[in-house]
Amino acid sequence: MIFALAPGAYLVFGLHIYNATLLDLMIYTLPYLLILIMSANYLFGKVRWNFISNVYETMQSMYSFGAIIEVLKNPKSPAFGVTPKSEILSEDFISPLSKPFYWMIALTTLIFIIGCWRFYTFPSERTLILPALFWTAFNFIFYSASLGALLERKQRRSSPRLPANFSAILEDKKHNIQTDVLVRDISVGGASLQISKQFACPQSSNTLYLTGINSVTEESFDLPLHIRETSKNADYHLLGIQFNSSDIEILRSIVLLVHGDSQRWYNLISQTNPDPGFTHGMFFLAKTGVAYIIRYSFLYFKKTPLSRTT
Repeated sequence: MIFALAPGAYLVFGLHIYNATLLDLMIYTLPYLLILIMSANYLFGKVRWNFISNVYETMQSMYSFGAIIEVLKNPKSPAFGVTPKSEILSEDFISPLSKPFYWMIALTTLIFIIGCWRFYTFPSERTLILPALFWTAFNFIFYSASLGALLERKQRRSSPRLPANFSAILEDKKHNIQTDVLVRDISVGGASLQISKQFACPQSSNTLYLTGINSVTEESFDLPLHIRETSKNADYHLLGIQFNSSDIEILRSIVLLVHGDSQRWYNLISQTNPDPGFTHGMFFLAKTGVAYIIRYSFLYFKKTPLSRTT
């Protein structure tokens, strides 16, 4: 919060927040920032972007600041808000948590306009005003990009699906029919199965089971399921299934199957895009940030749908 408001202290009120010229900043601060970005890219470039982390920290600081104030006001009676679990969102909506960021975007825009006025009005101070303007522009990009993270997308599943790529057997025990399937994604609630187009899906799915061997625990699993939806492709069929996890042992097998394979997480990390670098990363945030403001601001002020079921 201090870094967010510091440029305005100078551009609006004329308070000197640092004792350095533009040349000093170019000599001392710029090399430090470049080395910081390069080091972070070398260490963490395969798992996160530099500026995406800054967006996260910007959003956290907004609400951590309020929590700190509450603790200072009443340190002996802390309160902990439990976040909702297993939500199903019936439609897209702007999170109510976005309201402070609209105010910060408006405030940052006002600070930038005043800074531009000072830049042309006080030529002798331009070497101090210019870094503060860049600083304000960075803050604007981070706050506008935060709006994208606060757009709640429609979510039909209470358990998020994880990518998977392992073989199993779909068995109809009533008619004694078996077929090989490829599990494409999976969660505690269900999975997506790819099967041969020659396999005729049974009309009744009360006797269907997903069977196989857990490659990590080497235990066999035999999971009852029913088919929720089917889709056809030129080469294969896709089945959307839901597990029947009423029995505690079956639930244990499902959890081990879904979350027990660490290699699945390593494969997911290896497929993520690396940090694109300073220029592309900042351009991406600036472009998406402006798009979020244009696309979603009117939605927030027009209505904020909160329809959801748990």
